[in-house]
Amino acid sequence: QLIVFISRSFIRSSSGLQWASNLLNRKNPDTLTGFSEYPPDSTSLVPTLSEDLTARTILALASYEEMHNAAEAVKSSGQIIACRFLNQYWRGFALFRQPGITDPAAIKAVVTASVLKFLLVLFFVMFVYHLKNPFSITVKLKIAAFFAYAIILPMLVIASLTMQYVTQNEAEMLDNLKNEAYRAIEKLDAHYDWFLKRRADGLVKYLVEKVEPHPEIFLDRDSLIKLYNDLAELANPGEVMITDSRSHDFLYGISRQLSRDRSLMRQAGSDILNIFISGNVARSSEKTAFLAMFLHSDMYEIQNKISYLGVGEYELSMFYRLLHLRNTDISKLMFFGISWELHRLQREHVADYCRTQLALAGDLQIAAFCRASEELFMSPQENHQQLLKLMNMSVNRQITQVASFRANERNYIAVAMPGRKLSKLILAALLPTDAIIRHREMIVGRARLFAVLLCLLAMATMYLLQSWIFRPLEELRAGIAAIAGRNFHKRLDLVCQNEFGQLMSAFNHSLETLQELEVARIVQESILPDTSLSHNRCKIVAQTRTMTNLGGDYFDMITLNDEKVLVFIGDATGHGIPAALSMAMAKAILLHENFRGLHDQRLMQQLNAVFGKLRSQGSKDFMTALCVELNTRNGLGRIINAGHCYPMLLKKAIGRTEILTDIKGMPPGFDRKPAFTPAEFKLESGDSLVIYTDGFVECVNDHGRQIGFTGLAELISTTADDDVACHVSKIFAQLDQWSTTSQDDCTLVMVRFQ
Repeated sequence: QLIVFISRSFIRSSSGLQWASNLLNRKNPDTLTGFSEYPPDSTSLVPTLSEDLTARTILALASYEEMHNAAEAVKSSGQIIACRFLNQYWRGFALFRQPGITDPAAIKAVVTASVLKFLLVLFFVMFVYHLKNPFSITVKLKIAAFFAYAIILPMLVIASLTMQYVTQNEAEMLDNLKNEAYRAIEKLDAHYDWFLKRRADGLVKYLVEKVEPHPEIFLDRDSLIKLYNDLAELANPGEVMITDSRSHDFLYGISRQLSRDRSLMRQAGSDILNIFISGNVARSSEKTAFLAMFLHSDMYEIQNKISYLGVGEYELSMFYRLLHLRNTDISKLMFFGISWELHRLQREHVADYCRTQLALAGDLQIAAFCRASEELFMSPQENHQQLLKLMNMSVNRQITQVASFRANERNYIAVAMPGRKLSKLILAALLPTDAIIRHREMIVGRARLFAVLLCLLAMATMYLLQSWIFRPLEELRAGIAAIAGRNFHKRLDLVCQNEFGQLMSAFNHSLETLQELEVARIVQESILPDTSLSHNRCKIVAQTRTMTNLGGDYFDMITLNDEKVLVFIGDATGHGIPAALSMAMAKAILLHENFRGLHDQRLMQQLNAVFGKLRSQGSKDFMTALCVELNTRNGLGRIINAGHCYPMLLKKAIGRTEILTDIKGMPPGFDRKPAFTPAEFKLESGDSLVIYTDGFVECVNDHGRQIGFTGLAELISTTADDDVACHVSKIFAQLDQWSTTSQDDCTLVMVRFQ
């Protein structure tokens, strides 16, 4: 809101105003300041404006002059134009050259757009950050955030709607109070005519009853003094004059005197009486003998003293015609001239009105400011500076002023305006705003009660969430932590019987299974042999890597006698417990045959018998196997392959690995009477026999290509090392670099002949 102040003492002509507006425009380039004659038109605006801006400025100046418009800044077509009363001829205005957004809906839209823009940028930044640094939010936090959104958002909406409703309701109630106060002032102002009529009627009645029947009182000074005192008590006049046709002033020296010279009024009364006596007045119809009336005269007042009295000829003629003087001795007529100081008469009216009428108006309070004495002679609180300031503003601007203030421990809304009929007074009507405050507190109280109920609902919902969701989630989280810590003895408490309860029951069942698998893993690890064996000139090293806790690969190395060792490798289908059981059966057969005198052909036949029986009973599980019997002194050996991968032979002399594709056979259990014929081979010094599971040849690289038998053979050759264990480790390391995925267990046994 832009306010421009121009000292009234500076204003002398339009040239001074133009100089002032030019100075303001130079010092404030963002604003445009100007002035206009009143009433304004398109040619009176200084400086000259555009057609559209001229129309808006004229509309703003016209709205500023309306009695109900108390604002100093007038909104015109979305632009605020500040207006000011300079004097009775000039009005000032000021506006922003680039108008800002003032419409509440537009402001709300801009703010909403800014918030959405900020949230969009924030979401984008978080999205990019999430791509570079992935993070996860717990289910509990997600539910809590959703719950907070579902509760807080309605509360914010309720609070916003409540405040909007309260603001709108307060504005409507304030407008009603303002209109009520304005009507009260109008009623007080209009009642002034009735006050004057009652005052005139009372005086006429007194003169008719007390004076007309007793003309002798004009001959006695004491009687005249009593007459004046009676009139003073009855009407409190400022001045009373009684004169006859000879201009004799009967109350001279008795009555108070308002005018500097009573001779003017005395001469006027004498002239009126002489007109009657001369008979120049036309007597028309029968009228009342006395007329209760007052004449409006053009009076020029200096220091509240009458210096000139002029009565229009038309009004005087009508006054004569309305008088009916039948049966009256015209020669004995007397002229009574009763005068009041106008501001005192109006003050009496206000006091009389407040005394007789205000008691019926409830909480309405009237305040009045006298322009002549410049005092606040009626107010609910003496020396109230804010109310006095409001009155002075109304005097200066000649328009209605509205303000809110506190008096006598109550809040009031005050409407002040210059009187129309009560031209010497500034009137103000005050109405308490207690009802508005109570109504606002009632609405806010209801909103708070609703908010409390919503909070209670939120607490109840939170309790239910704690019982139904959060506590089960805590149990599940504890179960996940137990699995991560391999604490498979942990069991979840079934805290509810809903879907979470079913999930926790399944979780407990999984924990039991994992516990069993852990036991099986421990058993499996216990039945695996050592990963290395040295016998005579032979060094055997094995390494295995499982995809799960329970793998299906099995290897073993057993010393048969001082010259021979037996190396066994098997690969059961699948993973987990079935594969572990197949591995355990192979171990059991080895142990059993070892007691009987282990022999490679008999071992493979026992495996075939056991797995054949399982297949006949409907089992889908089977295993491949390969058995090597080697003389560790001379390097002679033989191999039986039952469906297993081709063995490979690394020849040190030529530095190349051969794939022994001729050594093959059916897996155990697929042939009732197989012929496990061993294939013989010879290891030279430095040669290595490599047996392995299919997890090696099935490894896939980034391009989806398997390493295969040829690739594995090349890998064995390129990683050759004099140390057998180091050679095996290099094979696994190179395999990890080459492949991206490995879906099966990998086991490799290398037999090096020194």
